[in-house]
Amino acid sequence: MFVVLLIFVVTLLYVLYKRTFEYWKRRNVPGPEPTFLVGHIGESFLGKKSLGNCFFEIYKEYKDYPFVGVYKSVTPCLLVRDPEFLKCIYVKNFKSFMNNEMFVDKKVDPVMGRNPFFSKDQAWKETRALLTPNFTTGKMKTIFTLLDNVSQKAVSYVNKQIDSGVNCLEAKNLCTKITLENVASCAFGLEANCFNDPNCDFQDIANKFLSPEKWQSLKIFVSMIIPSLMKVLSIRFISKEVAERLRKIVFDTVDYREKNNVQRPDFLQSMMQLKDSTKDFDPEDMVAHAASFFGDGYETSSIVMSFLLYEIAKHPEVQDKLRQEINDTMDGNGGKLTYDVIMEMEYLDACLNGKISKNPFVESLSKRCTEKFSYKPANTSEFKDIDVTVDVGTVMVIPVKGLFLDPKYFDEPDKFIPARFLKENRKNDRSQGVFRPFGDGPRVCIGQKFGLLQIKAAVAHIIRAFSVSVNSKTKEPLEFDPWYLMLSPIGGLWLDFHKIK
Repeated sequence: MFVVLLIFVVTLLYVLYKRTFEYWKRRNVPGPEPTFLVGHIGESFLGKKSLGNCFFEIYKEYKDYPFVGVYKSVTPCLLVRDPEFLKCIYVKNFKSFMNNEMFVDKKVDPVMGRNPFFSKDQAWKETRALLTPNFTTGKMKTIFTLLDNVSQKAVSYVNKQIDSGVNCLEAKNLCTKITLENVASCAFGLEANCFNDPNCDFQDIANKFLSPEKWQSLKIFVSMIIPSLMKVLSIRFISKEVAERLRKIVFDTVDYREKNNVQRPDFLQSMMQLKDSTKDFDPEDMVAHAASFFGDGYETSSIVMSFLLYEIAKHPEVQDKLRQEINDTMDGNGGKLTYDVIMEMEYLDACLNGKISKNPFVESLSKRCTEKFSYKPANTSEFKDIDVTVDVGTVMVIPVKGLFLDPKYFDEPDKFIPARFLKENRKNDRSQGVFRPFGDGPRVCIGQKFGLLQIKAAVAHIIRAFSVSVNSKTKEPLEFDPWYLMLSPIGGLWLDFHKIK
């Protein structure tokens, strides 16, 4: 009996293996041989590599192919290498790829389930249409004074640290204080008080919002590998405690404003107007979108800002040139920083793009096919002449790190070279169809203008006020935490700050 059962189990496993891991072989799509159960991400399960780095290695291995068949555990995915295919996914054939892979059920997670990133189909369209007016250029001009005020507070904070004998600061810690103050001010109309109180309420919420306990982190990691488990395991990105605290902040602030007729040019005020003017927009939507603003505006921007300061600190010639641009532009406006002034700083913009191209904050993105689609590369001089038909439900992997670090599109891609992003150097640039750090098309990151603006404002004030260098406490070459979903250097980025006399 045991032998019969054993034969049955082995046969079943073999059939499952053939059915699952020969998906791309049956479609004549090239790709490396997968490992049973873990596919091509076994090193990610073991904590040896991030998920994005697993795809990065495959991207490099198949340099002549427009796409590669890979397996995220038992899920067949198509890794896209051809920039023209990317354009189809992002823009030309958006209808066939309109949903992101990850989906959060509102019944399981009422807050993140309303986040536009996790929404799909009609729900995404409706949410996007409601929120887009809050991130226009006009809206950014309106809130810029709030961002500028926080940036000046950051300079005062660093000055106080230096005066107390502390020149060495961890960049990510400094930058999270800045972005958290910005989010508190622009999304909730409050002062977080992060510069004065390291244990302030907003900082505590942020820590729990983005750093859930270990079992929860493991569940989220598994759900990234097999998204269908999100609902089965009732996984919440935001704990009930954090959701309740955010709900209380929003409701108390709205109540105070309504009772005292307070008007403020921030995100929460726009949500209040939507609540009053839109039939299906209720108080829970206000909480959900405020929470989305909280998560999106706080962590990603602080990562990019800290790495930008690190690169500027490592390259004194870049720092001198950037400081000269900042001084010249601000001095021409009476020493004041405004939205229009910061938009004139072309070299600052080039430094920011140079940082993102070298160290993309997200190593890979994934979309899900919503309508059957066939693709054949047009430029067969660059890629092998093969075609593929993508079925509904297939996951498309966009290897952001692979594309950004590909010498086909960037000369010396692993180096910080801001000059490559100056206007005069981009006329014949090979990277224009590739460099899309925030996505592209209808589903491009809705908050990118806010994120970039708060980074530029803070960096402009900091570089104008201080010379920055890398402290020996920074462990170089940098190594990154493979378990974290975004870029997180092990040991931190420690920088020395000195006042400009």
